[in-house]
Amino acid sequence: MEKKFAFFLGCTIPASQFHVEAATRKAFEKLGVELLDMEGATCCSDPEISRQFDENLWLHIAARNISIAEKLNANIMTVCNGCFDTLNKVNESLKSDEKLKNEVNRDLEAIGKEYKGTVKVLHAIEVLHDEIGLDTISKAVVKPLKNLRVALQPGCRLYHDDEKKLVEKFTALVKALGAQIIDYPLIRLCCGVPALYVDAEFSLMERTKKKLESIQSVNVDCIVTFCPACYDRLEKGQLDLRSRGINFDIPILNYFELLALALGIDPDDFGMYLHRIPADVVVEKIEEETA
Repeated sequence: MEKKFAFFLGCTIPASQFHVEAATRKAFEKLGVELLDMEGATCCSDPEISRQFDENLWLHIAARNISIAEKLNANIMTVCNGCFDTLNKVNESLKSDEKLKNEVNRDLEAIGKEYKGTVKVLHAIEVLHDEIGLDTISKAVVKPLKNLRVALQPGCRLYHDDEKKLVEKFTALVKALGAQIIDYPLIRLCCGVPALYVDAEFSLMERTKKKLESIQSVNVDCIVTFCPACYDRLEKGQLDLRSRGINFDIPILNYFELLALALGIDPDDFGMYLHRIPADVVVEKIEEETA
């Protein structure tokens, strides 16, 4: 049976990481998975700013988004750690609290929506690891990444849910492509995004810079993440630091870009040239391996 998922993109990827969306779509097409567009979906809503501003609004926006997937009769797959955090928490809360569910639905009725609690919210890591499987992914690889030294950036939220073992599964998914995972001291240090909302200087110098220094010390070819916020922060942070005479030159890749390359998809076909820190070294090392 063909697998299909309601594809929740979130905000950052369709706004500024077009290459990540393209790589995701092309990789899943290669793996025989159908992604259903969630027409009318909005921000998840954001698990930090929106929730702090108005938790009731946060609940309602998430419930509305989930209701769109319910109409498609498909479980939600989100490629963003923050979106997963919000949608999964709201889905579980509403499923377990009938009173809250009814209160939310009274409001959603005004816009012709209803939350039923009939779908699951899955992180892309779960879809790849649990639904598709490591064996299927490994067999689909045509360009193994054996020459590639990568540092993982799981992001804070993946550590929040030990039960789902998302960090372990992320690690296994990178290994399935053949890449060498290089450990570094500050893997659990935040990239700096949450602190950015209240103290940009602290975020840059005490989080992003320290994170990059730790990664640079182990000599990797790139940083790999699923989180678009981590991607954005670690890439923009390097550019900000350059303006201060502090030089880093570490490409940031979303996992789906790495997957697309391993599946033999041409980097130009998904827009890898859009990286602000060029990832040419990554492509070159993969081509060397298969030459």
